[in-house]
Amino acid sequence: MEFIKESIPPVHVSGGAGRLPNKWEEDLAPLKEHQGEAFRIFTYGKRTAATSRMAVIRNRLALMTPHDNWQLAIRKLPDGMFGCYACYVGPLTDEEVAVREAKREERSNRIKAQRQAVSDLF
Repeated sequence: MEFIKESIPPVHVSGGAGRLPNKWEEDLAPLKEHQGEAFRIFTYGKRTAATSRMAVIRNRLALMTPHDNWQLAIRKLPDGMFGCYACYVGPLTDEEVAVREAKREERSNRIKAQRQAVSDLF
């Protein structure tokens, strides 16, 4: 084996913004014109991939457009693939948004408590 002595070259970084989040609220905005109609927006070979994508979309929509009511679902297709579906149901009232946020916070706290209990075991 031959070794070549030389200094390690510096890393050249371009950009600097990093990976920006996908703006799903803008990508799915055209579906608002078809209120109540469902559309398949993605197709995946594995359910885990579909579930992961839908979780990202659901979280982004809840954060950026809390007054929009979206129905998101994953269904197995006849060919064995998994389809990700989105349907714009309509706007939410302030009371409905508050209830959803409270439920979301409750779920988050419950999950954090469960994770802490598991980590305390080790």
